[in-house]
Amino acid sequence: MRDQGFQPQVVSPILPSVVPAPATTPWVRDRARIPLLARSVKDRFTLFHGVPDPSIARSWLGNVEDTFEYLSCTEEEKAELAAYHLRDQADTWWKMQKTLFGDQSITWTLFRDAFERQYFPSPFCMARRQEFLHLKQGDRTVMEYDAEFNRLAEYCPHIIAQESERLDQFTQGLAAYIRIRMSGFTPSTYREALDRALMIEMTQQQVSLEKGKDKQKATSGESYRSSKTGRSSAGSSRPPQKDSSGEPRCFRCGVDGHAKPNWPLSQDICYYCKLPGHVSRDCTLKAQLQAAKVTAQGSHITQTRRPKGPQKTQSTPHQQSIPPSQA
Repeated sequence: MRDQGFQPQVVSPILPSVVPAPATTPWVRDRARIPLLARSVKDRFTLFHGVPDPSIARSWLGNVEDTFEYLSCTEEEKAELAAYHLRDQADTWWKMQKTLFGDQSITWTLFRDAFERQYFPSPFCMARRQEFLHLKQGDRTVMEYDAEFNRLAEYCPHIIAQESERLDQFTQGLAAYIRIRMSGFTPSTYREALDRALMIEMTQQQVSLEKGKDKQKATSGESYRSSKTGRSSAGSSRPPQKDSSGEPRCFRCGVDGHAKPNWPLSQDICYYCKLPGHVSRDCTLKAQLQAAKVTAQGSHITQTRRPKGPQKTQSTPHQQSIPPSQA
């Protein structure tokens, strides 16, 4: 009788043990992706060499943050990608900075805070904040004022965090004529205030352009009337006349084509006989003609004068009344 409680044991063959592959840590995978990410954004990323200029550092950091919007990566990968583009003094600074972080995972927030502390000193940030708080449009256009407002607003994140405070700060800096025309308009967003200011500025430019055209027409009308009377609007005489070809006329020789300072000859020319070498007051031809004229006039006067002769004296009535004895 077979014992039902007995179960035969089946001995399985001995298989070689399989050593599992070492798991790849997420940090290793992230570092391996950095060169690939850098090649994919090489046209957007620029290198930073650690120039001690806060404006250049701010521009580079802003460019990095804008590029992250087109990438799908972790916070650690963002920090490594930014550090991948550091060179020279900036690379040396980051190597020293990583020793301070130790073994902790470096995220983009940690990298950005350390970068700002290094390249945005406190006096510089305070100066930019004061510049933002006192920013006025001045001679800028609305678009230029908007660009400067947004550039300096990065140094005052606590102000631009709320839409209402950002809106009030923007409208207070606008030009006076824009604020006056916006007094009856209450924008609810920053974009509405910007569009309204642009519309007011455009209208003012059109009005100024029309006024300039009207003033130009009035000036041209006065010039035309002055040219008819021979006087300019300032009361001065008209400029010397020119010939039909528009060339000046020389006051030294009376010939067209050149002015008196450009007289080509070294001698004066006579206005009377048009010959060089003397002036009209020394002209012999003029003297001869004037002498002949005087002689002709003298002979004519002599012929028209009555001849002289003895004249009879007539006594006055008083002399006739005196008797001869008394005379």
